[in-house]
Amino acid sequence: MALLLLMLLAGPVQFRARFITYHRPQNLVILQDSAFVQSGKTQLWADSILYWTQDKKLRAYKGFVLVLGQKDTLRGDSLFYNIETEHGISFDSRTHIEKGYLLGRRFYRTGPHEVIIEEGTFTTCDETPPHYVFYSPKMRVFEDDMAIASPVIFKIMGIPILELPFWYFPVANQRKSGFLTPRYGRQSQDGFYIRNLAYYWAINNYMDLTVALDLIEKRGPRLSFTLPYKVYGLLEGRWTASWAEELSPRKRRWSIFGNHSQDLGPQGRLVAKVSYVSDKNYIYDYSEEKQEWLQTELVSYVSYTRRWRNLTMSLVAEDRRDLVRNTLSRTLPRWSLSLPSLSIGPVQISTQNLFERGITQDLPAYRWVAEHTGNLQMPWRFFRYFQLNPSLSWVVTLYDHDTLGTSYRLRMVPTFQTSVTTVLYGLSKFGIGPVQRILQVLRPTLTYRFRPDIDQGWIDPFRGHTPLNGFHQGSFSLSNEYQAKIKWGDQERRVTFLTSSLQFSYNLKSEGQKITPITVTAQLFPGSKITIRGNTQYDPETRRWSSIEVITSARWSAMLQPSEEISTDTLSQRPLRWSVTVNHTYRKEPARNYLTLSLSGNLTKYWRVSYQTGYNFVTHEMIDQSLSLERDLHCFRASFRWSTFGGIWIYDFKIWITALPEIKLQRSTLEAILP
Repeated sequence: MALLLLMLLAGPVQFRARFITYHRPQNLVILQDSAFVQSGKTQLWADSILYWTQDKKLRAYKGFVLVLGQKDTLRGDSLFYNIETEHGISFDSRTHIEKGYLLGRRFYRTGPHEVIIEEGTFTTCDETPPHYVFYSPKMRVFEDDMAIASPVIFKIMGIPILELPFWYFPVANQRKSGFLTPRYGRQSQDGFYIRNLAYYWAINNYMDLTVALDLIEKRGPRLSFTLPYKVYGLLEGRWTASWAEELSPRKRRWSIFGNHSQDLGPQGRLVAKVSYVSDKNYIYDYSEEKQEWLQTELVSYVSYTRRWRNLTMSLVAEDRRDLVRNTLSRTLPRWSLSLPSLSIGPVQISTQNLFERGITQDLPAYRWVAEHTGNLQMPWRFFRYFQLNPSLSWVVTLYDHDTLGTSYRLRMVPTFQTSVTTVLYGLSKFGIGPVQRILQVLRPTLTYRFRPDIDQGWIDPFRGHTPLNGFHQGSFSLSNEYQAKIKWGDQERRVTFLTSSLQFSYNLKSEGQKITPITVTAQLFPGSKITIRGNTQYDPETRRWSSIEVITSARWSAMLQPSEEISTDTLSQRPLRWSVTVNHTYRKEPARNYLTLSLSGNLTKYWRVSYQTGYNFVTHEMIDQSLSLERDLHCFRASFRWSTFGGIWIYDFKIWITALPEIKLQRSTLEAILP
């Protein structure tokens, strides 16, 4: 029978189907085969639908799809629903929320924004059946807000793993205030803990606030605040603060970290950073990221930068604290002004000004220094092939006092430098095989530098403004490069296959040895998969070669196409990426002779491995090793890392839900029972 499309209007309700039957005594419309009903923004598809026009009730059979509004969709086996009250019940249903899927034996819609689910599960896995679920005999879901379940059983492949008395998680599609998901666990250092008992407050479109409470068995409660904000094109920042009340021993500890950046006008910018803790061990005791344990310095500052065309001014206040040495250095302020380069004919002039005032822990009071630096250059070419680059630079420094306490001491140190360089080319008249020609490029450079000796014994050094030693020297350098023009078929390319350099200095002030050791370096096939670098020094006085070092590096990477005979359960039919790097280092004095190996690639479609090791031929010992394995488990990810350092070995592992990284199992969670 040809498709019959019939649209009947019953007030605001519209429906259609392949076969439509109407029973007047019961005010019942029977829709069969591709049935559809719409009332306002509510739409229902099913194989068969019964619709009572007077009571506004629906029954859907043999699979249905219910769309409420523009984003909420419910699929299931059968459905009873009241269009007016928006109450109903569905069986064996499934709906998609922000990060996953909600499934249940029975869905009860008790209001326009509330659903009760019996024998419900939540998962982010899209497989059927899913690899894991959070199961609860009863869930209460507040639409566009959160879901609350009690109790909750975590199952993997249908096997119960963990049970919790209750759980809640957000289901909103957009930023919305509400409680966040906590984390539970145990560590040898902290004991049992509950972290991230948190409330998220979406203040407005530009700012939100998270207030979190951690309950740690061996420490006590810890309250934290996180405030991020961003106004596009104007300002942004993030601030965190925490307050810990430790119980044994009784102690209060705190931290505050933050950053802020803001544009002030078209050419101005304000940047601030704050890093303060109550004591030097706070980060180590409370940070869950081991990389943060290595932090040895806390820096806080406020800086303002302004540009006027090519002129740049900056103003900085800084507080720098060394956690290891327990020292403090404070700058208030540091002001700098960079003037644009000025060109007068062939002469180029650039200057910079600095004022710095600060205090350190070992100084009784603030000190300051003002400094002006400048550089004058006049490059010019003569005899067509030579480039001359004379320059005169100066440093004028005003100290607040000298070593005797005299105020306002001025120091001026000039430096003169000039260099002459040229480029020489040599081209072979013939080639060999695919090598058409060989080009040699020589770049000799001769440099002269002079700075007079000036009495600076009175200087009391401050923030790197130390005495500048005089010198009177010349230097010579020669770089050499060989290039080959290679032709394969119709393609031509230029390849650099050898580079080398030679340099030394001549000290005109020295009463002893005037020529410094001659340094020679060379590199074969630079930038290619196999390179060989060497460097050495020749001492003209002793006529001996020293510091001979040769470094060989080989890199290989390829796409491996697996055999189609291998099952796709163990190996992907896609190409697998692999890379290998081998380095060998040899040095004569002091003696070094070791080999390092780095290997990384995909073992299978889901497994990735990386390994680093080495061998010391001098001590006949293995160098530190590290092994990393990662596995894609569809909706999970797992990683294992093992490494040795000296005589110490460490390992770590972690398994987490890909879409919910805060739900994870790692070594620190089981540290109390693991080696």
